Parts: sequence; C-alpha cells; structure tokens
Amino acid sequence: MSQPTYRIRGVRSESRGKAIGGHSPIHRLIPGSARDGATDEIEVAGNTVVRVELDNGFVLWSRVDNLTREYGTPPAGRRDGAPAAVDAGAAWEFSRLTPQRASSSERGMAGLAIRVLDFFGVDVVQKPARALGIHFEEKLLGDHPPSFYRLDLAAAFRLHAVPDDAALAADQGPLLVFVHGTASSTDGSFGKLWDPANAEGARLREALAATYGERVFALEHRTLSESPIANALALAKRLPAGAEVHLVSHSRGGLVGEVLALSGCARLAEVLSAERLQTLFAADRTLAPQLGLSPLADADMKERDAAYAADRQRLGELVALLGEKKLRVARFVRVACPARGTTLASGRLDRWLSVLDYLVDAATGHGLFGGGLDFLLAVVKERTDPRTLPGLEAMMPGSALTRLLNATPELVSDADLSIIAGDIEAGDGLWNTLKVLASDWFYRNDHDLVVDTGSMSGGLPRPANGARLRKD
Repeated sequence: MSQPTYRIRGVRSESRGKAIGGHSPIHRLIPGSARDGATDEIEVAGNTVVRVELDNGFVLWSRVDNLTREYGTPPAGRRDGAPAAVDAGAAWEFSRLTPQRASSSERGMAGLAIRVLDFFGVDVVQKPARALGIHFEEKLLGDHPPSFYRLDLAAAFRLHAVPDDAALAADQGPLLVFVHGTASSTDGSFGKLWDPANAEGARLREALAATYGERVFALEHRTLSESPIANALALAKRLPAGAEVHLVSHSRGGLVGEVLALSGCARLAEVLSAERLQTLFAADRTLAPQLGLSPLADADMKERDAAYAADRQRLGELVALLGEKKLRVARFVRVACPARGTTLASGRLDRWLSVLDYLVDAATGHGLFGGGLDFLLAVVKERTDPRTLPGLEAMMPGSALTRLLNATPELVSDADLSIIAGDIEAGDGLWNTLKVLASDWFYRNDHDLVVDTGSMSGGLPRPANGARLRKD
C-alpha cells in the first residue's frame, strides 16, 4: 500500500550529516530560513524515519507522519492569503518540539528548539524488527554470547566462560550472580564497578572479595527476543544443586531474579500446576487498550501465542528443576526493576528507545545504537508492537509474567529482597526537560525515565520483614 507523502520545509544542508550505525541520512534540513530568507522543501513518505536533534543534545527518533501529527506546524497561509490546508499536502515546518495539543504551560516547558532533522530511508521488508532484535542483542553482547560467566574481583573486568560441564561447588559459600538489564550486558550494567578510575568501585570489590572470593558470576542473556522466564531457566540450569545464591540485578534483570525466587515458594509445583499455567498464559490480558495498542494482527497473534506456549513449557520445566535443585536465594539486591510492568511498553517504542539511547550515551559516552542502527530504524518504521518482542512483552503491565509475580496470592517467597527504587527529580536544565517529556509520553507518576517508580516495589510477596525498600 502506497504511503502518503509530506512536504517538509527548512533549509537543505549540503552536508547530509555523518553516518550513524552504518546509515547515512538521505536528507538533512535545518529549521527556519536561510540568511536571505529562502527556504527549501523536501518530499518524503510518511513512514520515513526522522532523527530530530534538539539544541540541548537530546535526540528523538520518529516517523515523519507521527512527528507531523504531534509536533508539526503547517504554514499559516498561502501566498494568495487563503488558509493553508492542514493535511499531508501542506508544507510542514519544525522549529520546536512542542506538542500541538499542549496547554500553554506545557508548551513553555516542552518547547524545545530543534537543531537539525535527518531523514533516513530504510527497507525493512527483508529485515523485520523481530529478526533484527536478535542481531542487535548479539552486538550488545559482543564476544560473549548468552551464557554463564565467572568474574574476577581482583582483576580488570573480564568475563570468563564457565564450561557447561563445569562442576560448581555448592558447599564453599554463597554464589554472587550479576543479572543485567534491558538492551544491555554485564559490562553495560555493572562494568563501572571495575573502572580503574573508580576508587569506590575498587573498595567495594575488595569488600565483596572477602565474602565471595572466586564465586562471582554473571548471566549474559537476551532481553528482547527472550522472556525473563527463559533467562531464569538458563540460569537455574547452571547453578549447582543446593546452592546459596546472592543476586544483584538491574532493571529488567530483576524480573529474572524474581522468577528464580520462586524457589522460595512453598508448594510451588502444586500451585503452578499444568492447568494453572494454561490459564495464566491463555490470553493477552495486558493493558493494551489503555496503552493505545490495537488488537494484534493474525500473524502477530500466532507468534505471541507461540511465545506464550514456549514460556508455559519453560515455566513448567523451571518449577520441576527448582524442586530438584533446592536453590536458596538468600540475598537479592534488586535495582529499578519493572516488577509490576512499566508503561514504557506503551506502543511507542520509538520514544522509549530514544530515551534509552540518550541515557546510555550520557553514562558511557556512546549511544546504544552506535554500532548498528538497523533495529531502531525497523522499530520506528514498522511501529513495532512491544507484544511481538517476548522480552518487552513480559514488562508490559498485565502480562502473564507480571500477573504471575503480583496476582498469585498462594505464591509467597522466602527469598530475601532489598529493593532500590528511584525517580528522577525535577530541577533545572536537560534532566528536567526529559522528565517533562517522559511524563507526557509515558508516565503520570514518579519514574526514573525507564521504569515507573511504583512498579519497582512489586513482585512476589514476602513474609513480614522479608523485604526492604530504599528510594533514591
């Protein structure tokens, strides 16, 4: 089906801008008029991907039709004085990122000046977002494919492969396991602990070494194409029977830890019977309508159902394995976990990935997609539904996993839990601007730009005094 085209007005730049992740923009526009008052127009399809760079450094990735509908300003009138048609045939202008339907106060807070607009052409017919997500995960994990690795607290950061047939001792003391977050890796989530310039990190590693010695591990895992249930099963398979496990998780990694914490639930196999699992994974009960998501297409529904069937099978396997191995989660530090789901899964993954890309850049000095932009371009162009990516679907409010962890009263875990939750404070400058944008896009309550703060205290119920909460 042919796409409507949009005429965008600005000053065409002779330099199209540097390539990003192997892709060069097909057009570059500078908002406003040239010094002589002249303007240019380009014509692009509605599903063209546009990179919007703001004066404060934030970058928003969107589709031309989405951007035009939400932020575009049509010309006030034609040369003959007649009003301009407010439709795709008008020559739209972009000078500030100001929502068209915002109140006057909101417009003042979110009226962000645009520095440049880059337009990217991409053909995703042969490379849909689901397939590219796996390739993107491989780039994130680099030379360390999904597996179980050992970490050395006394040396520079390095992941040491633990052979599948390696016999890990369960009677030498607790095992410390790091579990990273969404679209990340162990290095991305915890590597700063090994930074030579981080004196506090060196002190903490020395303190940890006194307790754990060489019993420090990490789970490298897929966070988009696999669910936390699949990740937890992979981890449980590598842990020795009878092990005392101490977990440190970041973001979505906390969901993996919560699934492993099922080991601390009494009558687990009885509660999570085959019939109960069938009911739990029988239908889409996410808050899709409230999040603005349309019903899934038939093909997507079949894939989602297949993913649910796989999770049902894996969860049954995990329940049996936990019964055999008698693992004990004795310490669990869970940082910023979307335990009740998070409204990032609002159907606008373009916005969420834009925020995540900026945060990674702020933390590491290089953006999330610097090594490959294909996945982001496909997500934006396809308007990818989060329910079609198992790792993200699990984080949607009302998903089968969030119902399992929060709405199964018979499951009370004796697994220890220390929750570190947080929200970004309103203040001056860029971070306040991002908080305002994120509140407009995703959230209505406190958040840390990625996860709703209230969600961080969810998860399996614990007995009295079985959990602690620190809000940062």
